[in-house]
Amino acid sequence: MSTSPQHHSRVLVADLRPRSPAATTTGPATSLVAQLRRASAEFTALWDSGDVAVRRGERKRINHPALGVLDINRQNLFSEDGRQRLQFFTAPPGSPAVEQLRLLAVVDLQDLAAAPVPDR
Repeated sequence: MSTSPQHHSRVLVADLRPRSPAATTTGPATSLVAQLRRASAEFTALWDSGDVAVRRGERKRINHPALGVLDINRQNLFSEDGRQRLQFFTAPPGSPAVEQLRLLAVVDLQDLAAAPVPDR
């Protein structure tokens, strides 16, 4: 699985649009959009495209410092008013990420930075 940074940029900007309605001239989302438009030509071009999306789920690639790259599924559960989002991360059945997430449950309980380094 491979997704480009441009893909992620398009998806994130399209997901922001429903949170910043054109009729609203004030508010945190509107202020954020104004700041991003001033700071980024890429954002301005993507925002001007007018794409709208609500991301319910997608594949994600996470680079974990101890486990390496994990390819996982992410699902969003939205509150009734859409202002809150709960994210679930799961491994695709039969994928290497299944075992990686099992290992993460053990690794996360250990403080790897505090572990003594054996003498060689």
